[in-house]
Amino acid sequence: MRWPEPASWHNGIALNLAAFLHGATRERPCRALVSDMRVAIDQVVYYPDLMVCCEADDSDPWLKRAPCLVIEILSESTERIDRGEKLHN
Repeated sequence: MRWPEPASWHNGIALNLAAFLHGATRERPCRALVSDMRVAIDQVVYYPDLMVCCEADDSDPWLKRAPCLVIEILSESTERIDRGEKLHN
């Protein structure tokens, strides 16, 4: 089965960014995390494509509250929410 190009582009971008962030945080007290990790902004929970967390007390294994970087990779199906609600929060 051949994946539609936009899906494979999104995945490739996420993989490249994750590899870069993993290497960039290796010698630091920060961790690069990918899409299965949740982030709480006020009372709303999201699954961003990638994030970096550097706070030692942000130790919940499934939910982060203080990421220093959140990355959303835009696609036609998610752009409106990513640029609207998520960016606002």
